[in-house]
Amino acid sequence: MAWHLVMKDSRFSHDFSKILLSQFESWLLGDDIQFSYWRNKNKETGWIDSNVFQYIYRPEQCDFDTVCVWEYFQNYEMRVISSLSTNQNENMESDFEEIFFYKFSNNYPGYDSACLEKLMICKVPMLYYKDHIPDLEQFVVNMMW
Repeated sequence: MAWHLVMKDSRFSHDFSKILLSQFESWLLGDDIQFSYWRNKNKETGWIDSNVFQYIYRPEQCDFDTVCVWEYFQNYEMRVISSLSTNQNENMESDFEEIFFYKFSNNYPGYDSACLEKLMICKVPMLYYKDHIPDLEQFVVNMMW
C-alpha cells in the first residue's frame, strides 16, 4: 500500500482511529490510566473519557458485547450529543430499521453527553504503545474460567 501511494502519487482514502494499547494494558493491570476531560458546551459540567471507557461502556444492544477492540474503533466513533442534528438525535432515540447512533451503557461517565456513531466509511485503526509492541509469540495469558 505504501509503495502504491508513493509511486502513483495517490492519496489514502480512509481516516485513522487510535487504539491506545498501553492504556488497555494499564487498566488490565490495575494501574492508573490517562484520560481526557470533555466539558459540556455552555455548562459547568463535564466527564472523563478514554479509549478504555468507550470500549468497556459500549452500548448494550445490537451484539456490541461480541465486538473486539479492533472492530470497535474501526467502525464506531464517540460523538458529543449536542453536535448531532435533529434527525441524528431521532435515530438514536427511536427504533429505526438502521441505527447509526447508540447510547453508551448507563455507567459511561458521559452517558448524558456522548453517544456512539456507526461510521459510514470505516477507519484504519493505528496501534499506539508506550514503548514497543510486545512480541505476541512471547505473550502468555492466564485465563481462569
